Amino acid sequence: MTKKMFQIKAVGFALLAALRRLQRRNVDGWRNAKWGMTETEILAAFPGEAKLLAKPKRIMDRRVISVQIEDCSWRKNLSASIF
Repeated sequence: MTKKMFQIKAVGFALLAALRRLQRRNVDGWRNAKWGMTETEILAAFPGEAKLLAKPKRIMDRRVISVQIEDCSWRKNLSASIF
């Protein structure tokens, strides 16, 4: 095996190891919210804060939201998306 080929393989293995480590890292979400929660789960996780919108609305990135949390500390409205 040439020195160049060894270097390419070493870099490849390092990249694979880094990607593998990133995959294991699970970003939980925000407060009680977790990725992939349903509307019902969001409402249950935020009693008294989350509300079901009377009419779902489309936001700028074309997703449709149906659950909303008012007065978040970092953003006025945090909304759960539905597909």
